[in-house]
Amino acid sequence: MSNPLKNESGIALFLVLWVMVLLTVIAGEFSYSMKTEINLVRNLKENTQAYYVALAGVHHAIYELVLKRAYLEERLSGTFRLNAPTPPVPFADGGYLIRIDNESGKVNVNEAAPHVIEMVIAGLDAPEKEERIMVDSLLDWRDVDDFHHVNGVESDYYSSLPEPYTCRNGRLISIEELVYVRGFQRELVHDYLKELFSVAPNENLYRKKRSDIQDYTTLEGREGADDHPIQQFLTLEKREESLYIGKKTAYDKIDINSASLRMLTSLPGMTSELAHEILTFRLEKDFDSVYELKPIVGNSVFKTIEPYLKVEEGAFYTIRSLGTAGDDKTIQGIKVMVRVDKSMVNGFKVVEWLDDYYDPGMVESQTETQGG
Repeated sequence: MSNPLKNESGIALFLVLWVMVLLTVIAGEFSYSMKTEINLVRNLKENTQAYYVALAGVHHAIYELVLKRAYLEERLSGTFRLNAPTPPVPFADGGYLIRIDNESGKVNVNEAAPHVIEMVIAGLDAPEKEERIMVDSLLDWRDVDDFHHVNGVESDYYSSLPEPYTCRNGRLISIEELVYVRGFQRELVHDYLKELFSVAPNENLYRKKRSDIQDYTTLEGREGADDHPIQQFLTLEKREESLYIGKKTAYDKIDINSASLRMLTSLPGMTSELAHEILTFRLEKDFDSVYELKPIVGNSVFKTIEPYLKVEEGAFYTIRSLGTAGDDKTIQGIKVMVRVDKSMVNGFKVVEWLDDYYDPGMVESQTETQGG
């Protein structure tokens, strides 16, 4: 006959072993959960630190822009040179990488003349019929009427789509809006056209009137207006122009000092080799005149691209700042568009702000620079 005490001891031992296994599993799960929690907290901490490092970079860039461009009227140089790769700036436990571009190096999709838009689209090497559809559809999208161009469409087309919407018939708010225009594929917009087109506000709308001269356009309806001295040498167009301070911005031309490699290679007759030579020249100094391009590209190419170019920096700048923090070099980025004008409070105004921004091109260019 078996001893009941022995059986009870065996069952107790078995239960103890199961409890130990259970406790081990629980302890292991708790340890794993705690490790995960610690990593999450660390990642959150480093992401937050990296974001504020990037923010410091944005404010530093704005300070340099306002100081140099608005008040001293000098070109940026050194770390914050325009339209060029820049060295990283140490900050806190990490650092930030800055790139400042002037929007005049792109084609303003809301203001550019049709032939300039045609030039950009022609650089896509798409079939001619598709190019005409894209150009005319874009012109119809941005104009205020409901009359379509030969290859364009208006709201009647977009309303017939499976997911209908109406034509903008006005200014594009963002480059991403192009994906709604007939002929513009999402990949094409995100991978290519975002670097060529801009939706910066029209600078001419911000031009100030002179406060110390009379609006001579009102003289025509007055008695003796024809005898007014100013009427003797000012045409109506010149009288209107004389009311404003500064030169009107030409949106049918691109600033050669602000154009990217992709923008340069979009110019008719421009090769990748010539575009790289222009960028190499700009690493040392900016062009003071479009005619300085002649020795670089040759007379033939110069005649083709000269009508599209200018040397005129605009008031709108895009600042891209990548901040790093922590042992893992966590990266957070910010992209900001600002208008710089000393007549404004603080000398600038933010017109666009994008968090969670990342530009692999900035990192790659920095790696290439360090490798060189």
